Amino acid sequence: MPKIKKSKRIAERRAGLQESHQEAHVIEQHPKEHPVSSNRDGVLDKSPGQAPEVAVLNSEAVSTLHTTSTRGRQVSREFTRGISSNDVRDEVNKLLQFATAQNTQDTYRQGLTCFDEFRSQFKVEKLWPPPLEHVVQFIGYMSVKGLGESTARTYVAGIAYHLKINGHVDVTQNFIVKKLLEGYRRKSKTKDIRLPITSNILENILKVLPIVCTNNYEAKLFAAAFSVAFFGYFRVGELTEGRKQLQGHAVQFKNLEISNKHTFLKFSLQHSKADQRGKGETIMIENNHSSTYIKPVDIMLDYLRVRPSVQGNLFCHFGGQALTRVQFAAVLGKALKAIGVDSTRYKSHSFRIGAATNAAMLGISDEDICKAGRWKSKCYKSYIRT
Repeated sequence: MPKIKKSKRIAERRAGLQESHQEAHVIEQHPKEHPVSSNRDGVLDKSPGQAPEVAVLNSEAVSTLHTTSTRGRQVSREFTRGISSNDVRDEVNKLLQFATAQNTQDTYRQGLTCFDEFRSQFKVEKLWPPPLEHVVQFIGYMSVKGLGESTARTYVAGIAYHLKINGHVDVTQNFIVKKLLEGYRRKSKTKDIRLPITSNILENILKVLPIVCTNNYEAKLFAAAFSVAFFGYFRVGELTEGRKQLQGHAVQFKNLEISNKHTFLKFSLQHSKADQRGKGETIMIENNHSSTYIKPVDIMLDYLRVRPSVQGNLFCHFGGQALTRVQFAAVLGKALKAIGVDSTRYKSHSFRIGAATNAAMLGISDEDICKAGRWKSKCYKSYIRT
């Protein structure tokens, strides 16, 4: 092949390479991007002119991407074909929703509703983002209304969340807001007067359940629920359905395993307060406890023999309806009254308090108590009553 023709081919190849780079540059600098903002539910919506200015790819830019092969030829890559800007935006919405627990989202939404009620009551213009003065007055309003310190702090956190997710300045980090919340905490600080349900009290409760419950099935149901709550350090919301919980949040029938020799129970907990990332946790309950005659595995087996063959919540009534938090507390109160104990200082959480207290009395190490109760901080010490 003559040299002059070879040189011409090389020049043409280089020209083609430059053109492909120019086309790629044009795609990256595409002028038809749309700003996106999010509403107060944390879901992104296209609304030009509103902060934050987050750009999404338009359909033309993602339909076909061009690249250059090592030989200088232009190659069309269609792996993004069929993905629209709406698909991308919807995926961003899902990721934002998964980033925050559903219960937290619901609480934030309640906080914003309360904030709106405050502004409506005092005829304050519902500006968004809200001025610092509105947040300051809202904290005072919650205090006068008698809301708990933790509730007030969570409601303010909800405002902060929606400010930041929309790209606004977080006024809740202002010095005066922090001092108001600190004053709120000191004013509202009260001692936890709830008493622990000890192993002895639990034994007596189990004895009177056939009397206080409406039938034998209900007695077996509550005996299993109460014993598991104690020996598994369970929170009541992990065993029962509540008004603020999503359906299926409590431990499910499919999440329970029993060893072949019936020596221990294994719970695979899918949702819990301390497990915000949904990794799941395993709880083991053995049958022999030297401190008590109660055999939680045997009690559970006794309940399972009469439990209806249905999926769903592990603890349910004979008709299949889930055991609720209110029912759990009501039967506990009746049983305590039946054994002559003042029920005003015993609540559903007293099982978890009692488990920690009982473990400390048995000389179990702090590390093992934290592991058994799934505590991530030193707050477990407040559960140990001496």
